[in-house]
Amino acid sequence: MPTPSRRRLSALCTRHLRSHRASARLGRNPATSSITRSTSTSSVSNRTNEVMKVLTVLGTIALPALAISGIYGMNLKGLPFEDSPNGAEWVAGITILATAILLYVLRKLNWL
Repeated sequence: MPTPSRRRLSALCTRHLRSHRASARLGRNPATSSITRSTSTSSVSNRTNEVMKVLTVLGTIALPALAISGIYGMNLKGLPFEDSPNGAEWVAGITILATAILLYVLRKLNWL
């Protein structure tokens, strides 16, 4: 591992001292510390909400395929296209169509 140069070490020490002084100033004023903590918590909360929105939309898009494959995966008697030679293609087409309709509706609602 290469050793850092003196100038690099000096810059790191200066940054460390500045951040230490800033945190000491914040610690003296409880109101400033509370506001900073509140702002940080709010920022993290907003980012979490955005991630949850994306995951919810992705789960909603996958729902038709998961539901149809789950029903056909149970090997029940009397399912549509069960005895058809092209049954798998029909079920795949219906799954793709259901997903496309769902995507269309989500775009119309401005969720995508």
